[in-house]
Amino acid sequence: MSAIGNTLEPLLAIYLLRLLPFSTNMHNLNAYISLIFAGVTGALASAAFGVSSLFLARIISSHEVVAIAVQWWVGDAVGALLIAPFLLTFSLKKVIILLNKNWLELCALQVFVLLIAFLVLTDFWLADLQHIKGAYLLAIPLIWGILRFGQTITALIVIEFLMVGIYGLLTQQGVFVNGEELKLGKFLGFFSMTALGSMMVSYLANERNALYQAINSSQTETYIFYDDDRCFEFVNKTAQDNLGVSQMEALKLTPASLFSMETEDAFNAQLKQLNKAETNRLKFEAVQQRKDGSNYLVEINIQQVKDNSRYYYLALVNDITERKTKEKALLQAKEAAEQANITKSEFLANMSHELRTPMHGILSFARFGIKNVATADSEKLAKYFDRINVSAERLLALLNDLLDLSKLEAGKVELNLMTNTLAKTLESCLAEQ
Repeated sequence: MSAIGNTLEPLLAIYLLRLLPFSTNMHNLNAYISLIFAGVTGALASAAFGVSSLFLARIISSHEVVAIAVQWWVGDAVGALLIAPFLLTFSLKKVIILLNKNWLELCALQVFVLLIAFLVLTDFWLADLQHIKGAYLLAIPLIWGILRFGQTITALIVIEFLMVGIYGLLTQQGVFVNGEELKLGKFLGFFSMTALGSMMVSYLANERNALYQAINSSQTETYIFYDDDRCFEFVNKTAQDNLGVSQMEALKLTPASLFSMETEDAFNAQLKQLNKAETNRLKFEAVQQRKDGSNYLVEINIQQVKDNSRYYYLALVNDITERKTKEKALLQAKEAAEQANITKSEFLANMSHELRTPMHGILSFARFGIKNVATADSEKLAKYFDRINVSAERLLALLNDLLDLSKLEAGKVELNLMTNTLAKTLESCLAEQ
């Protein structure tokens, strides 16, 4: 039965991890919590079957079952709390990346970790420093590792503390040894809580840092200010670069002045709409001024967020200068297209009239000739044919002009200036009536 329990422990843990939000990358707090839950739950199966086998084999009595089961479960759970996170988060690749970034600080941290561990968990070389020994000193390198290197190094530090602690127990030294008595319960409880607390804090700090880096690196200008003092408490890097100011200069700005409100009262009146829940966000366009005096158009979105007992405002500002330039160009192109369409319609209307005029002359004089062909003399018929020819030539010229529109659009039409007698033009027009 003990073997069954040992087999069921990892199988149950793996089954639970398939149902929970878990990734072997262990990059977020949810994955860590899922691992701990699955590990301690699997340890229950191992403890239950293992202690049952000892009881049935008459190795332990009934009144010892609960105590031994708890010890068994704690021993397996410590493995899930300390060993499993280290194995999943630690890799040589991650260590190489951290060393490339700041090898000197990382090496200094490791030296400090070992120094504090031997100071607190053993009596090694430190007989004269007994008065400053205390488990609280272990928090110093842990906090250092959490803030500077994240969960990978934090898990390594916990394992290093555990190894030194085990060495202290074996040599009967350190805070978990009282004379010849080993405080195993306190040892396991301390390292379990240390691992759980430090890893959870590490994940929370890492997620907050990742969120901060994402906001600070965003291409959208981001501002945060609170409801009580209306001063900026955060201005991201993009906003600082666009405004041409330093972080200290940016924090001295006020939303009312930056967002181009005429007065602070006008800005407060806008925010009241959010406070009264009349709208879930404010959206408006404004002109922001850079430090060098140049202006740029922006679109501002302001949302209200509750943070414990305080309300703060999150303002997202997008530079819309390029968009507005494109919109203006599109509007001008649209107006030009509409004007071209009007001109085209006018041209077609005029052209249809111009085409009908010579065609009307051709048809009219042709009818005259057909009607009077038997009675008209040759001089009159010649006049009809002449008018038909003139009208036809005029019609041909108009058709040629239509065919030359492509040249007109390409700007290749040549202007030919000619002298003409106005009386002759009027006579030609009157003759076609």
